[in-house]
Amino acid sequence: TCTMECTRRTLTLARAKSYAKERFNASLQQYWSSNSTSRYKDLNIPMPKGPSPELTLPRRNLGHLLAARTGHGDFAAYHHRWAHDDALLTCSCGRDKTPEHFFFCWKGRNIERIKTPEACRGPKEAIDWLLSTVRGATTFSTWCTNTRFFIDIQRRY
Repeated sequence: TCTMECTRRTLTLARAKSYAKERFNASLQQYWSSNSTSRYKDLNIPMPKGPSPELTLPRRNLGHLLAARTGHGDFAAYHHRWAHDDALLTCSCGRDKTPEHFFFCWKGRNIERIKTPEACRGPKEAIDWLLSTVRGATTFSTWCTNTRFFIDIQRRY
């Protein structure tokens, strides 16, 4: 429903379309601000205008990126919550699978370190950059491909 007061001035068709688009985008931004998940809010992931550039990533890597962003995926906490008794809860390094484990796993780091900007001070900023920016997502995807982390190191089964 429209919450704006209507005025009696006339608009050209082009201006009316532009106005409708502005109102739609403003409403969508407001919806995103109030309804995005807490993880997306913590990562400060903005609502994309149009198709998200991350959609060009290889499908497997995009899936791992989205799982790390949302926390919904092949992680120990998820399997405990849903009582998946047959799930593999740990990485081959011996630590629990978590959304951020890829960054800390010594096996993945021994193959190739993830390159983050120097402005990232500490692991939290580096992980936030990797998961919340387009450049970070591209870096994450390249690292996933080069290390085969989710294929050979942190296996699903």
